[in-house]
Amino acid sequence: MLERVILTILSVLPAAAQITSLSTTYDGSVLYFSSSLIQRGTDQRHHSKVFRWSEDRGLTLVAQREREIITNGTNAYSVQSVSASADGNRVGVNLTADCFPTGFGPSNCQSKTLPRSGIQFLADGGIVAERQALLTFSPNGKYAAVTPNTFFLDGPSSLVDLDTGAETIPAAWFRALQVCDDGSIFYQRVSSYGIWRPNGESEPVYVPEGWGYPILSPDGATVVRRTVDFQLNARNIATGQNTFLSRIASINPEASFSANGRTIYFPGPSLNEFSRVNPDGSALETFTFPREIVSYAVSGDGRLAYLSFTDARVLRFELATRAETEILPPAPSIAKVTGLILPGALLRIEGGGFPMETPEPPYGVEFNGISVDFGTTRGRILSATPNAIVAQMPYATPVEPPDCNVVQGDQFLFHVRVWAPHDGPWDSPEVWLRRCTQQRLALSPAAVHDDGKEVTTANPARAGEVLRLFATGAATPAEPQEDGVPAPSDPVVLSTRPYPCGELQVSPVHLAPGLVGVYTVSVRVPSSPTNQVFACFAGISLPVAP
Repeated sequence: MLERVILTILSVLPAAAQITSLSTTYDGSVLYFSSSLIQRGTDQRHHSKVFRWSEDRGLTLVAQREREIITNGTNAYSVQSVSASADGNRVGVNLTADCFPTGFGPSNCQSKTLPRSGIQFLADGGIVAERQALLTFSPNGKYAAVTPNTFFLDGPSSLVDLDTGAETIPAAWFRALQVCDDGSIFYQRVSSYGIWRPNGESEPVYVPEGWGYPILSPDGATVVRRTVDFQLNARNIATGQNTFLSRIASINPEASFSANGRTIYFPGPSLNEFSRVNPDGSALETFTFPREIVSYAVSGDGRLAYLSFTDARVLRFELATRAETEILPPAPSIAKVTGLILPGALLRIEGGGFPMETPEPPYGVEFNGISVDFGTTRGRILSATPNAIVAQMPYATPVEPPDCNVVQGDQFLFHVRVWAPHDGPWDSPEVWLRRCTQQRLALSPAAVHDDGKEVTTANPARAGEVLRLFATGAATPAEPQEDGVPAPSDPVVLSTRPYPCGELQVSPVHLAPGLVGVYTVSVRVPSSPTNQVFACFAGISLPVAP
């Protein structure tokens, strides 16, 4: 029973991406992408950067922005939407300020005008254009559509000639979705769509209903969109005919066209598959890979595809012969850290490229070459899978909760770094956590009935029943504990932190015997719980049978 409980608390989520937003040139000779990984032997920052890869030059950093990690987030930028021109001489990116709560005080998440910046730069890093707005680039790198710095409002957008600097502002307000090589803009105005021409003319375009932004072919003949139930549909603009193409996986980017508009590429139908199809639904072909695909890019001539995976691996794939070349090997990466920053608490470090083995107690600070640094101390490794590591923060970690209503200083930051053996160009991954935000990211708690079975929606609690609740980071032991060692059963280690369970609390809060860093308490479900939900201890909300 206890093993099932700890697995519930530390349940592993799918790994998030570490190499994203792939973009390549017409001939596929150069690849650009975004990543927060750091090249070995460099002082690069750990936030998202733009890298370039080619056979002749290998992996090089193209651009990164200053990112002082401060609590108001106004200059903390993430790179999105890398877009390389067909010749590879220009690269466009969009930078978005991180949105996060600062506690109970003001939050930049409440703003509809978070700082956004679009940048287009030369391949050597020289800036061509920069706007405090969202930039959308034409495939040839000559034009950019400028969308104002808002999240919820339409237009007005403008068209900028990046060679001359000339700017044209259309008469109508709209949001630019795509820019063609001739400067035409595929736009959205409220719930309608159309194509605006540089000569000022505009024509409506009917778009199939669906989810996400539609995609227009370079020749303006076809619109593709994903439906809410993950079907990919195409509409021939001239004939008005709608065509079902295929199921599509629920990842971004959704779909893309070849340079001539005659082939559609998309991820799916499954997350480890990549497909291509003609706009009329013919010649559907699907390629399957052994792991989940994160991002892809196809050369304009349709010969090569680049694919990144959850373990930071990048493949070059020849579509005609299906030959694969690994251009970047797997590497450890951190995508997310879940758990409270408290002495003795368990943190789940989600990412990729970790070995798949589970240690046994007593747990050490190193296992199978893996170690985790929490600030200046090392945590005990409780488990390691390809996508996640669970480690215990030392009980002696000096962690003083910050005043989350005050926006200042490094007191809000907490450093996590994973050391794991691997080959390749990347350094050991690290992240800086904002502690006020992290205090809201507790690991999933768990509860069991008196028969040891877990409380679930299908097996809810009963009024008057005594439940045993479990959580990590929920209390402080009343006496010193040894890191990585399961708690004793006789006597149990009590907590110094009271909980407002009142007369419902049957036992005191204490470390769960046989587990590491997990607290437990027995409570009685009230005879008439509100709305058939009972909440007590570490924010646990439990379903109760009516």
